[in-house]
Amino acid sequence: MKNITSLLTLTFMQLVLICSNSLIAQCPFPVFNFGSGAVSSVSGTTVVLETCILPDEYCTATNVQAGTNYAVNYSGGNGDFVVVYDNTFTPIAWGISPVIFTALSSGTFYSSCFIGTACGSDFTCNQIAWTTMFPGTTVNASACSNYTWTLNNQTYTNSGLYLDSVSNGGGYDYYYLNLTIQNLSPANIVVTSNPSNALTVQSP
Repeated sequence: MKNITSLLTLTFMQLVLICSNSLIAQCPFPVFNFGSGAVSSVSGTTVVLETCILPDEYCTATNVQAGTNYAVNYSGGNGDFVVVYDNTFTPIAWGISPVIFTALSSGTFYSSCFIGTACGSDFTCNQIAWTTMFPGTTVNASACSNYTWTLNNQTYTNSGLYLDSVSNGGGYDYYYLNLTIQNLSPANIVVTSNPSNALTVQSP
């Protein structure tokens, strides 16, 4: 009886470990692949790999080069949370589209799109674009309605990925602005109070 109890306890612990590992995995998805394409190593080129038609699909990017910067952008659907995987299906980069990362290895990579960080399925169509980026510095910023980039004094009112360069005497240094505009309006701003009588403004 003691051996049976120990065996059941061990089996239960194994199940807990398996479930725990699946919960901490970054957005797992079923094995659906709806297209692939070779990603150029030439800076500034964009490759559209496919248009998605089913939820939880992923696209395959071949010829990814180590040391190259990439931006993966999903658009056209409800999903905006992007996860990029290397050739072992290990998640290496994730966040709100576009996701910018530097490949640490070469080979075949994958990307998928979800609704939010909870990895909910996106039942609408998304267009997937991989852009090879000039080596540069990325600046992440967010604003309520507009943002002025001090690098070039340009004001932006739409979320997106913007590129600018600065001469360094013998060439150019490239800078990327990864901007999120929240478009808050009086209708969706909630003002609450706390025990210290300070006002807090938040978006619901």
